[in-house]
Amino acid sequence: MAFSALLSNHLTSLGTGQNLLFDTVITNVGNGYSPIQGTFTAPVAGMYVFSTTLLSHANHNDHFQLVHNGNLVYRCTWVDTTGSSVTIQLQLGDAVSVQKLESTKQFGGDLYSIFTGYLLKAGEGDETVIRK
Repeated sequence: MAFSALLSNHLTSLGTGQNLLFDTVITNVGNGYSPIQGTFTAPVAGMYVFSTTLLSHANHNDHFQLVHNGNLVYRCTWVDTTGSSVTIQLQLGDAVSVQKLESTKQFGGDLYSIFTGYLLKAGEGDETVIRK
């Protein structure tokens, strides 16, 4: 299970809590990522690694969050570009997405912004979330 998806166009008028729709799918093994919803849904339980690289548009400050089943995992704030990674234990059907933390007029695309995830270890368990 693995996916990588890029944002092809600049986004405008994003609302608070709105998922970023990474629309150019490079890899989607297991069909867990939906470019229509901007959400990865775990096709199997296990430990997953997620990474984001995000580009702000025209040097604006931007604020985003990675969420797991609607709950905050981490926030990122920057000017220009940022990258983050996290490892999360998911159950079958759990959802992960990148959301806008506050309303904004524009967000950078042009294939600079990417959302990636992959299964590190299949299986259920009570492993602790590891942040990097």
